[in-house]
Amino acid sequence: MRGKTPWHVRRNYEPKRMNEIPYRRPDGDSRADEIAELVRAIGANRRALLPLRPLIGGLGRTIKDPWRAGPVVAERRAVVASLEPQQLVSVRTNPTLTVELVETQLGTPKRLDPQTLAFRRGRIETGRVTGPTERLDLLEQLLASRVDDVGAVLLPRDLAVLEAAEGEAVAAATTFLLEGRRLVEEVERLVCGLYDAPAELTEAVVEHAVARAARGLPAED
Repeated sequence: MRGKTPWHVRRNYEPKRMNEIPYRRPDGDSRADEIAELVRAIGANRRALLPLRPLIGGLGRTIKDPWRAGPVVAERRAVVASLEPQQLVSVRTNPTLTVELVETQLGTPKRLDPQTLAFRRGRIETGRVTGPTERLDLLEQLLASRVDDVGAVLLPRDLAVLEAAEGEAVAAATTFLLEGRRLVEEVERLVCGLYDAPAELTEAVVEHAVARAARGLPAED
């Protein structure tokens, strides 16, 4: 039964449409035990993905559907935050950057040129940071729309460390997602076999599941 609250404290109950699905008990069929093991493997696969949710964009949604195998894009802010303290340095103490502040509340960042990131409140420039282009690119990505203390923002001491951490997170998530996708298709094919579905119908079921999962993903650039 499914319950819902249409108004105030009242609650209605109605049969789930799932009750209308024909069910066949797989007594004595070894494929049932195989499906049970695969379902446990899918559960373990999803649990292995949980620690990666903050590091991969959209993984919180993707993880709910094992048919989805992507996209897998690292969340740069989260990856920077995951680095060890000794691997980070503040903008204020970074020897490659120069910070010039006019006011304490900086406002909105605006890139003037590859080596200059300025801040404005209205028409007034409140400060700027100058330095190597790749450092300012990263800083701009990490900043929010309005900035109070740019000097306190933490950056990786070594950009190669950041790239390695991002690559590791992406590789791990990709491996788990592809494995989950393989497992769920194996389950789908075994279930179709339990119901004596013909090969053509089995392929159509798998194709439909793949297409449905793809519809929920953003289009590729």
